[in-house]
Amino acid sequence: LIGSINSLIYTVAYVYMGVYASAASAILFSFPVQLMTFFRWKKNAYKKTAIFRKMTTKTRILWSVAFLVVWGIMAAVFMRLDYEYAILDSCSFIFGFVIPVLTMLAYIEYTYLWIIQCVVGVFLNIQMVINDYKETTYLIYGVYALYCVIGAFISVQKFYKEQQELLVS
Repeated sequence: LIGSINSLIYTVAYVYMGVYASAASAILFSFPVQLMTFFRWKKNAYKKTAIFRKMTTKTRILWSVAFLVVWGIMAAVFMRLDYEYAILDSCSFIFGFVIPVLTMLAYIEYTYLWIIQCVVGVFLNIQMVINDYKETTYLIYGVYALYCVIGAFISVQKFYKEQQELLVS
């Protein structure tokens, strides 16, 4: 539920920052998926979280290829339009689609991608600060978000390990 509210906050921030692909992702996709995830995880709960599962090799390959194809197309279109943040914003946009879906489906791989997305966000914010120092607040927030995501990664990995140990015994 907090994730849904967070998506709305991100939408406002992204519009203000001028990263419109990320804003569209937050409001049109992340918000409803976060709501669905809340109810799905509540239905399949394990302590404070969901029962996680690992992707098959085939599933990983399919998601990876889809990511690269869509990212390549978006980046090419944005670059053609002389969009200053084409590479990083399109990458962030695609992660904004993939991670919530993987989270909703309780694939443990979402945790690794979440860290990568935050690193991309920090680099996007660095690029924006280089162009306008007034964007420094967003860079500070991006670094803080990375810190929080690393903490969440550690917690989720502990739950996942505990779940795996229970399945083995």
